[in-house]
Amino acid sequence: MKKITTYIIIFGIISGLSSCIFGNRKRDFKIYKLPILIKNNNIPIKVNGVYIPEKGYGHPFFFFKDGSIVWKGWASDFRQNRIRDMKDTQFHKIYSSKEYWGHYSISYDTIFIQAFNRNSEYLYKRWIFEFIAVIQNDTSFLLLSEFSYQGKYQFIDQPIQYHFYHTDIKPDSTKAWFNNKKWFKENLHESRKAKN
Repeated sequence: MKKITTYIIIFGIISGLSSCIFGNRKRDFKIYKLPILIKNNNIPIKVNGVYIPEKGYGHPFFFFKDGSIVWKGWASDFRQNRIRDMKDTQFHKIYSSKEYWGHYSISYDTIFIQAFNRNSEYLYKRWIFEFIAVIQNDTSFLLLSEFSYQGKYQFIDQPIQYHFYHTDIKPDSTKAWFNNKKWFKENLHESRKAKN
């Protein structure tokens, strides 16, 4: 019995340290190696504000000219007060983080997004969420898929309508945790090296 208990304790310690050992599940993060625009001449979305769903479930999306994106927070926060006052301290607290960053690529009318999630309860401290949306015009898109590579889970069962809201302030895309990583810099597509 003591031997089994010892094995369980050792397994628990190894599991607890695994997020430090294994770090991030970055192998699923590939979109930054692709061009920002695959079949377009111009970015068919706006980069001077935020896209949020008008109602219900969803995350705000900030797009940047360099192909990066941040998706932290909930749309309900923006609907209630963030659109009215984007300069409040809560906004800065939420978006000064190095977490929840990723990249997007656009082919014809479809946006493909891969972005990191963060959680300390799983084997990997960061893993990839993948989003697919169809662009309707430069101020709206329809989110069709929100897929988690951790557990292979699809989060939405019906499309979510997103709309654009202009904002005078945006998160700082230079803060993304992976920006200075060797693996990222070595494989970053040339189209993504431009300034925001």
